[in-house]
This record gives sequence, C-alpha cells and structure tokens, in this order.
Amino acid sequence: MAELKNKDPELITNTIAIVGHLFVNYGWYVLTVIIIGVLVYHKFLRPLWDQMAERRERMSEDPDASARRQEQMDAARRRQQEIYDKQRQESERKEQEKQTERQRQRNEVINSVDNSADIANELRKRQMRPLRDNSFNPLMGSSSGASYRPSRPACGPSGGGG
Repeated sequence: MAELKNKDPELITNTIAIVGHLFVNYGWYVLTVIIIGVLVYHKFLRPLWDQMAERRERMSEDPDASARRQEQMDAARRRQQEIYDKQRQESERKEQEKQTERQRQRNEVINSVDNSADIANELRKRQMRPLRDNSFNPLMGSSSGASYRPSRPACGPSGGGG
C-alpha cells in the first residue's frame, strides 16, 4: 500500500489559521447567519419543496390529469375567444350605425334645401379651403409682411464711419 504523505503542510496550516482567524473575529456574525439560514430553510423553503414534490407525485399518479387540464385550458380559450368575437361584432355594428347616421344627416342637409347642388358645392369648397392665408409667412414676424426691410450697412460713403 502506498503511503500518503502531504507534500505541502503549510497550505493546510495556513488555511486552518485563516478560518480560525475569521471565526475569532467574526464568529458571532457567522453563527447568526447560519442560524437564520437554518430557520429560513425550515420555515419557508422546506414546505415549498415538499409541496412541489407532492404535486409531482400527484401528476405522476394520474396520467389523465394532464389531458383534463389541457381540455380545460382549451375550453377557457374558446370562451374567451367567443366573448372577444361578440364584443368585436358589437363594436363593428355600432360603428356601422354611426356611419349610416352620419350619412343620413349629410343627406338631410343636402336634400333639405331647394338648391342642393349649390350647398354641395359650398361643402366641397369648405373642405378644400386652406387653413391659413397664402400670404402668411412665419419668418416675417408679427407686423405686416411687406413692410420689413433689412438695415443698411454701416460702412460706405454715407455710412458715417470714422
């Protein structure tokens, strides 16, 4: 049998010295963290782990449960889709009613006056009228646009320089 011999005992002694030093200086903190960790494990993590294990066991015992759950999910999706389709149809119906009401009102306005062609032309003109006057230029300032003139240069024969 081969004899085991530690070739580097300084590594082990240094490691033990460092761990001992940590426990001497921070022992109460380490002990407190260990106790809190054990309490958290027993109070929260272990019951959660046990629940997951029980759930896995139940699923493995009943192979039809997965199929039933899938069927329930499909039925719920179908119900939600039917509700959505009904709401969409109702919304489309209301929009169609609004559109027909607008068209009816428009036709009433046009037909209520003897000269409906003139009113239709007037409506078209109103729709095609520009939002602002064509002579408007925002770079001209708040005063009338045609009165702006740039200032004269200061140099020249009548410039009054030096």
